[in-house]
Amino acid sequence: HNIYARSSIDWAPEAQGRHRLCARLCELRHTERAISDGDLTWLDNAASDQVLAFSRDCDQERILVLVNLSSESVEIPIPFAWSEPYDTLLNAGVSLDEERVSLEPFGYFVGKQSH
Repeated sequence: HNIYARSSIDWAPEAQGRHRLCARLCELRHTERAISDGDLTWLDNAASDQVLAFSRDCDQERILVLVNLSSESVEIPIPFAWSEPYDTLLNAGVSLDEERVSLEPFGYFVGKQSH
């Protein structure tokens, strides 16, 4: 088995949500410069064994990504300066307030902040 070989992706009707997610991620990569060219900062959080958190900064923009990698819901304090709100670019299974982030199993948030 070659790890560099092409693998097919199952785009069966029940996988259409996955297809839309992948298409949207590709679109964001091309439309949001910070995603492809920004400086990467890993963000510590209270559930780092479950939640992947990082930001990408480029010029006056920041992209924030939060992903619950577990099959359990998780709630964490906001792990970053939340001085200005983020515009939601992509999310599923997430609720945010001024102090906490709640992520359902495998929930995610991609947001943009302009300075």
